[in-house]
Amino acid sequence: MVERRKIDLDLNELFSKLKVGENFVPASLTINIVEKLPKIPLPEIHDRIIVATAQVLEAKLLTRDEHIVKSGIVETIWD
Repeated sequence: MVERRKIDLDLNELFSKLKVGENFVPASLTINIVEKLPKIPLPEIHDRIIVATAQVLEAKLLTRDEHIVKSGIVETIWD
């Protein structure tokens, strides 16, 4: 989003905020996630990785990506 200029935030500033944020948890790409990818009916591999990660972590996904939201595969939130 930063690279596409959809939000006005310097990448260094973003990384600084993520490092101190208590609600940001980095996730590794595990075999459990990779195994789910072929079963997720989304056109973009990046979206499939994101959705599979949310499934494995049993997490809600903060997104307004049209394909992900309309798929209903994972619970999404955006306010």
